[in-house]
Amino acid sequence: MDFYGLASAGLFDFWKTIKEFKMGQRGGARPGAGRKTGEISQAKRDMAEMAKEHAEAALKTLANIQGDKGAPAAARVSAATAILDRAFGKPVQGVTHSGPGGGPIEHSIAAKDMTDDELARIAFGGSNGASTT
Repeated sequence: MDFYGLASAGLFDFWKTIKEFKMGQRGGARPGAGRKTGEISQAKRDMAEMAKEHAEAALKTLANIQGDKGAPAAARVSAATAILDRAFGKPVQGVTHSGPGGGPIEHSIAAKDMTDDELARIAFGGSNGASTT
């Protein structure tokens, strides 16, 4: 029986193969497979090398835009920001976390202050004991 030419297209054989596929035969995570963590691919190194060849011209273009009084203000600010970022690095985003009165944040909960349910969750591998209600 041929459903609209599907059998002749080999789709039934494909489906049979999919059904017979067993996990672990091919693909998946294998020890030693893939690029090592932190390793930069050759393509990225090549791209960086090509970009370095144009860096001086790009910086001059940014400087020209930044100094062009006829350029839109947004373009001048963007160019100036790009120049400063490359010269001094991007500014650090400051985030301060503190507890009451500017002191340290307390992370511990005394066992005597916990309910039996919270202690049981900790003992049996549940949550960290923080109450969700």
